[in-house]
Amino acid sequence: MTEPTRWSPPTFELLVMVRTLLDVTRQDAQVLTPAAPALRPVLERLTRQATLSPAEASAAVQALDRALNGPQRAQVRATRLKLEQRVNLQLSSSRLARGEGFPDAVTHRLAFLVPGGQATVAAVRRDAQLNPFLQGGPASTLRALLQNLR
Repeated sequence: MTEPTRWSPPTFELLVMVRTLLDVTRQDAQVLTPAAPALRPVLERLTRQATLSPAEASAAVQALDRALNGPQRAQVRATRLKLEQRVNLQLSSSRLARGEGFPDAVTHRLAFLVPGGQATVAAVRRDAQLNPFLQGGPASTLRALLQNLR
């Protein structure tokens, strides 16, 4: 795997990006410090929006990506690839990998990547305008990321 998976709708992509940014800051607290002034407003907006349309999620992903310089972008990409490799390894030993009784392998893979797991995936699929960052795992992940960017 040389390129990270891109998820649709964009809310899933944003969820995975926020988790990846948190993982990056946990590995090296200073790596995103120069980008923090540009990252924080985008992330803080997610804590206040009652809804999050796919277009808004896509714009947030693009804004977060633009805030990163080349080496930071490379670190985020590498961290995301490692995350996806860990998920693939976890799933490779499961019934899912053998195709036993799971109708939607993509959903299960995505559930391992996003904060809040299957509940978050199901909620976003039910409501395209849902802002998952207002509660549960996504909210906790976002709060931790914002704290790490201070």
